[in-house]
Amino acid sequence: MKVLLPLLFLFATISPAVAREGTETRPHGVADWFEATRRNYVDAMNQITNYKRPPYIPIGVSLGSRDGHFMFGSEVSLVYQGVDQAVWAGGYIDGLYGAGRFCFSLGPEFGYWLLGIDGGYMGCATDGPFLNRWVGRIVLTTGVLGVYARIGTRDYRDAGVLLKIPWGWSVSGIPMR
Repeated sequence: MKVLLPLLFLFATISPAVAREGTETRPHGVADWFEATRRNYVDAMNQITNYKRPPYIPIGVSLGSRDGHFMFGSEVSLVYQGVDQAVWAGGYIDGLYGAGRFCFSLGPEFGYWLLGIDGGYMGCATDGPFLNRWVGRIVLTTGVLGVYARIGTRDYRDAGVLLKIPWGWSVSGIPMR
């Protein structure tokens, strides 16, 4: 069942039809489509994260590119979602390896529905001196699948894809499912 939930979630976030109390309504304009899609997103997140539970920890992998070099890494977040599940906030830590360097970053993250921003400190170990910088990232995410672009000081930039498992462990250590 847990394997099917991410697929259901992705379908629910992009489906323009909304089933409510045995009826199906189709949006008639952009505003209706936007609201119907947002409601589907909220419903899917309620199912996946066991609504009214403590913050959850999505764990995932990231594939990125920096100056044309492939980078691979992982990311962990601690996320709290608001009452309607469309507002979310938390913190993240990620690491990327590629092009002869290992970079990690950590900081706060905030978002509304599919759009988020995060940023903070980034450190990179290279063949030369250790590099310190500040970065900011914009993320378009469904909670399971996301794309991002990040820029930072010292001409840093990367872009990539995130794939996360959003039903991780609760903060208390008790499985959420």
